[in-house]
Amino acid sequence: MLRAIGELGYPAVIAEATRADLQRGGNEHRAKRLRYAEHYPVVSPKSPDDLRERAGYRQNPRVNDECDLRILAALDQGLGTWLITNDAR
Repeated sequence: MLRAIGELGYPAVIAEATRADLQRGGNEHRAKRLRYAEHYPVVSPKSPDDLRERAGYRQNPRVNDECDLRILAALDQGLGTWLITNDAR
């Protein structure tokens, strides 16, 4: 996947909220995933307040939903082109 992204001329980046999500994870792979994430430049979007309503999030979302919203904000603000995830949904 990373090779294809590079061949297409896109840089691989990681959203600040993705790193925060990895840090609060509690499984045995957390340290490994955090080390792997350090290989990528971090993008930090502005506040996602207007996106919150457009994307249908409630005013006070749960922690995981807030992370997801901040990741989507990076796309919405043009800091990324694609979202690659391993979320089950």
